[in-house]
Amino acid sequence: LNPTSVSWSSPFSDWVGPSKAEVEAPQHETSLSFASPESDWIATRPEEIAASIAHSAETSDHAHLSYAAAESDFTSPYANELARAEAARQEFDSSSLSYAHLSFATPTADFLGTHAYPKEAGHDSITLSEAMAPTNEARVLTSADGRFRIQHVNDAWTRLCGYTNEQSAGKTLGILQGEATDTKAVEELVAMLRQGKSTEAVLINYDRYGRKFRNHLKTIPVVSDETGEITHFLGTLRDIGGADNSQLASAQAVMVP
Repeated sequence: LNPTSVSWSSPFSDWVGPSKAEVEAPQHETSLSFASPESDWIATRPEEIAASIAHSAETSDHAHLSYAAAESDFTSPYANELARAEAARQEFDSSSLSYAHLSFATPTADFLGTHAYPKEAGHDSITLSEAMAPTNEARVLTSADGRFRIQHVNDAWTRLCGYTNEQSAGKTLGILQGEATDTKAVEELVAMLRQGKSTEAVLINYDRYGRKFRNHLKTIPVVSDETGEITHFLGTLRDIGGADNSQLASAQAVMVP
């Protein structure tokens, strides 16, 4: 041993102390900090750092980096990613999109809602399980015997119309009609339902407490999973406002989807 490398302060320090030859040997670049075994184990070697910097300078565009925070820069899109997204947006045809299935109650409700999306073109019926699926839409299930007696209503329907499931059962949708309801439009709607057709209508209806509301009503046949025959009709109600506007209130009509 070279005595100059021994401090005699403790056996441990002297055991790890470098010899004179080691001290005088040419020094090599190192990425080791000797702060802890963990930091040195994962440390990047100098040649890896140099290669990464060279590659980044040649291939990357850092104009999108704000350097405000590591998280924001890590998740920021590159300029070419933004360009591709813009090109895709311009090519996308949004005319066929429909947001009628969204309740906007909560992001979770709209993201996870089942059987709430509009049917694809060519589908004019749903199954009973689909009709009874949880949703924030106001829904009423009626019989298909021509009298259209109420079989079930959901909580959203109760909030809109004021009648509970028990109060509604066995009654017709006449409980929602009143002085301002267009009876001709109602008769046209019923005629189309008796033909087994899906329909849409805008009507003036009344809730249990006499509040008038302008109702966008959609109806669709409910078919049996086994036979495919119509067993019920599902009505979806939505208050679209404007009931106190005389011009809007008079514009009650049935529409064929």
